[in-house]
Amino acid sequence: MDAGRRRRCRTAGAARVRRGGAGGLWGDCRRWSPRRVCRRGRKRDTLTRLWNHDLRVSPWRGTAWGVVQAVNTFTHHEQNVRGADRAERNMLRAVTGGIDELDRGTLRTLSAVLDQPLAVAA
Repeated sequence: MDAGRRRRCRTAGAARVRRGGAGGLWGDCRRWSPRRVCRRGRKRDTLTRLWNHDLRVSPWRGTAWGVVQAVNTFTHHEQNVRGADRAERNMLRAVTGGIDELDRGTLRTLSAVLDQPLAVAA
């Protein structure tokens, strides 16, 4: 395991995310349509379920690695798929580098929420 991954596994700033620290990154939700509010709520509920109860995520709960794992698990197994089947979309992301970009984006967002630099590979 590289040093950056070890550091992410020890980062215990996920409590701020659970307290709603990420809400500010989504903008002013008072201007959203009811449909958008409902979609965001379902996504939040699914991520919370993965965080607390899914065996692919819960071993790393409370760490930055757990946040990355929750977002990956949501994207690969829970998110709605349009225009292709899930397996095809996941394989395409693996080949084109979409998975790596998702991880980098997740770490950048978490770094902004925590107001703490995290190791993000270029």
